[in-house]
Formats: sequence, structure tokens, C-alpha cells
Amino acid sequence: VFALEDGLERDGSGAYDRLVIAPTISPGQVSDVQGPEIQVRFEGYEKFVDGDFLFTERPVILIEIEDATGINLRPFPQFARLEVELDGRERIDLAEDFTYTGGYTRGQVRRIFSLPPGEHSLEVKAFDNVGNRGSAKTTFTIVNESTDFELVDTAIAPYPNPFQDEVDIL
Repeated sequence: VFALEDGLERDGSGAYDRLVIAPTISPGQVSDVQGPEIQVRFEGYEKFVDGDFLFTERPVILIEIEDATGINLRPFPQFARLEVELDGRERIDLAEDFTYTGGYTRGQVRRIFSLPPGEHSLEVKAFDNVGNRGSAKTTFTIVNESTDFELVDTAIAPYPNPFQDEVDIL
């Protein structure tokens, strides 16, 4: 970047290594009506499915976002921000955590959360550069050594049944 102060003989220059410039797209130029595709997972839990247990109070969330018209990272309009809503009440802006991984159409958010033990939910909301919204919801339970929870599973069967002194749980 180079700057020259008008009427004075001063100038300035500088650099910024995270400047991303994407093509400008207006809604009339494309027939896109789909919001970004969003995938939510957790670092260290490659087979995570909705409702799983996480055995850490500092889970690392990984969010993959992709859209053919690009991901909107502007802070305006207010409703169209890249954010996560945690437990239905706390909204957290994710734009600063977003890193492009495939041109201007794909990227990832990696963020560490500090959460108390118990059930949690999150909804990731993202907008493309045309204004279409995408979202992904997931729930999980933070478990630590002191967490009390009930084990209820109708598929557990003791063998032999009935038993006297000893039983195997299958």
C-alpha cells in the first residue's frame, strides 16, 4: 500500500499479508439461491456425530465452509456475519478465525472454546457474497473425570440371563 498526503510532501507505505480480494458479485449476476455448505467437527474426534461426548473442557472446533460465490466476511450488514451461536444465547463472531483454503470459495475456522461439563449446542451461520444464508447445528456433551451421568442403553444385555454370581455385559 502506498499513500501520498495531498498538498504536502509526505508519503507512506506498508504491507499486510492477509489481504484477500475476491471478485464482486451482485445478486443479479448469478442465479445462486443456496447458502454456503457448512461442516462442523472437532479436532481429535474424526468420527464425531451429533450428540457425541467430548472428553475435554477445551474442545477445538473445526468448521469447513464452501460456496461458489465466496464467503462473506464483512461485518455488515449485522445479520449477515459469520458467527456461531453457543447454547442458544451467546453469539461469537468467527470472521477473524476464518482462513481461506481453496481460493475465495472455501475456508476453515479453527477455534478453541472453554466450556463447562454438560450438554451444549451450537449453530454456525455463514453467508455467501450474494447474501444467501447457510447454517449447521450440532449438539455435544462435555465430560470430565468428575462428571456424573446415567448410562442408559437398551441394547445392553447381561449373559447369562438370569445370572447368579457373575455376568458378562455384551
